[in-house]
Amino acid sequence: MDTITDEQISPVIRAIDVAKFSELAHGPGRQVAYNVKDKTATIKSPSFMDRFYLNKSNRVYFLKQHTKPLVIDQVNFTWLAGTNNVSLNLTATFQVQVDTKHEDECLDVVKVLYHAEGVGQGMYELIDGAINKVLSRIYTECEKNDTDLLAMFKKNEVLHHESKKLDDEVTTAVRDALGIESFIIGLRLDSLPPQYLDDIETNTNLDIRDVEGKQYHVKTKAEVELCNFQLYKKTGLESKEALREDIKKDIDKTVNKYVWELSFFEIIESFYTSTVAGETKAIATKIEEDICEVVRNKGYTIKLFHTLCNIPPLVLVDRGLRIAITKESHEFRTKEINLPVYLNLTLNARLKSFGKVQSLIKPEYTLEKIREEITKLVFHTCYDVIADAGIYEFDMAFEGSIRTKLTNALNKTLRKRFGFLIEIATLQPVLSENKARLDALINEPQPFNLNISSQADGCKVDNVRYQGAFIVTEMAPNGYSRFVSRDYGYCHSSMKRR
Repeated sequence: MDTITDEQISPVIRAIDVAKFSELAHGPGRQVAYNVKDKTATIKSPSFMDRFYLNKSNRVYFLKQHTKPLVIDQVNFTWLAGTNNVSLNLTATFQVQVDTKHEDECLDVVKVLYHAEGVGQGMYELIDGAINKVLSRIYTECEKNDTDLLAMFKKNEVLHHESKKLDDEVTTAVRDALGIESFIIGLRLDSLPPQYLDDIETNTNLDIRDVEGKQYHVKTKAEVELCNFQLYKKTGLESKEALREDIKKDIDKTVNKYVWELSFFEIIESFYTSTVAGETKAIATKIEEDICEVVRNKGYTIKLFHTLCNIPPLVLVDRGLRIAITKESHEFRTKEINLPVYLNLTLNARLKSFGKVQSLIKPEYTLEKIREEITKLVFHTCYDVIADAGIYEFDMAFEGSIRTKLTNALNKTLRKRFGFLIEIATLQPVLSENKARLDALINEPQPFNLNISSQADGCKVDNVRYQGAFIVTEMAPNGYSRFVSRDYGYCHSSMKRR
């Protein structure tokens, strides 16, 4: 309700007709006569003659003595900052009690609450005036300091419906006006503005002047947080949906502003990359800066903004491309034995600029085609290193030398020649059959049986049988090639494999 009725406030104060008033029926309290012309109030003692000689300019009120405050709730108030659409709708709950033992308190209450339309309306306008005075002062300070009007409603950066600061200041103002101690009010915002929006997504189609038959686009994702309620209210956007759609339109306009009629190469060269001297910012940076300003003018701040263009080469600058070499995809050869060896290699290749990789900037290249070209480069780099190594070095000393040689070669080829920044996630040999069977031999007892014929008595004596076991402790110098060329009953193709 947008008012306080006389009936609601009547347990505390009511206008009475002295000719019909019975103190016995209404209980203890105090009568106060208010002179409308003089705007003065006096304590009145009940008298039988009042019904005949009471001044017609007087209004008589009865203030009842209570042991606990009267509570009135669900009273609506609206504060307006002016003609700029900034407003707050509040719902109040308050409690009030007058100590009728104090004459001055009773006189002040009557003088303040008198209203031609009733004391209920007087109470409403008193509270409304206090709210307007407090909020107008806070609003002026906020406008001067460019701060958020709703900052007083925040606790630990989270917006709430109630403000202790506002409640306390309005309570004090009403208490001072009425001259009473027993008054307290709680004011609640009827509706909170959207504090967070975390699902603002756009997909803007690009019109690239020298590309036909392909559709590229820029995707954006934004998250915003309320920082200035006044600016938000001035937009006239009253819902999350309206705000979201308005920001999406601004993003579309901004993207088109910076990529309109650019060539394929111009977009590739500058979308994520600024000039060396920093004189010209990257397109993605300019889009984000413009959107930050646009959103700020709506009363919000950008908490997250990500821009992704689906032109394939741009992946190399934005987040890089994962390259994988596996046993299933590639095989290598060492220098002395024509047996395949295998690598598990994964790395991420990123670019700072496209200056050294012009061959990858082609409108017809898909992301997989670009990955294929980089994978070829990685494979040939690794192949040259492994082809110059021995089988023993690859199988038995990979961690000691091959890893270092491969890492250095990849950095030299990809970083220095083509400008890639690489991060190697995995680089290890696939366990070969040779290494596996050597590992099975080392430190495991290997049994043997020998039958030796006797030379005594014309070889008529029974053969001598020997049984034993030996342990292989390590590979003999320069013996790995001979070991690889032998079977020893452990090769997968051997008929003797146990």
